[in-house]
Amino acid sequence: MAPEVVAKRPYGTSSDVWSAGVLLYVLLSGRPPFNGPKQVVYDSVIEGRYSINGFQWQNISDCAKDLLVKMLTVDPARRISAQEALTHPWIKDRDRSAPRRHLQETVDEIRKYNSRRKLKSNVLAAVNSSKWLPVTDFGSTYSFLSGD
Repeated sequence: MAPEVVAKRPYGTSSDVWSAGVLLYVLLSGRPPFNGPKQVVYDSVIEGRYSINGFQWQNISDCAKDLLVKMLTVDPARRISAQEALTHPWIKDRDRSAPRRHLQETVDEIRKYNSRRKLKSNVLAAVNSSKWLPVTDFGSTYSFLSGD
């Protein structure tokens, strides 16, 4: 969600550019720009707190980073428009500026993030499961443990 959406202010097509910027961030780095509990994510979005440093950004061109920063600008009036993004050198001159190969580090990061997300989902589902209700007799305990 764009900062203006999180802040419950009026929003327009520039919020779509923000969303595309979030997707671009994930595709380039293999991880989301904003992560953590919901309120931490919301605060980070509103403040535009994300990083384009670290090992996953070493092989990303300055041109790609420039487009990303322009797409993830907090102020929608200063954010790059969709039309401007389409004419950005990283898009327009993609044959020269964007490699035509997967960045293995990015693919690995996406896989790790997806695995962590699935693990978290499964743990939460198990913890919230009705199977954890107190058992009152041995027969029920046996049935629960044996799966009968």
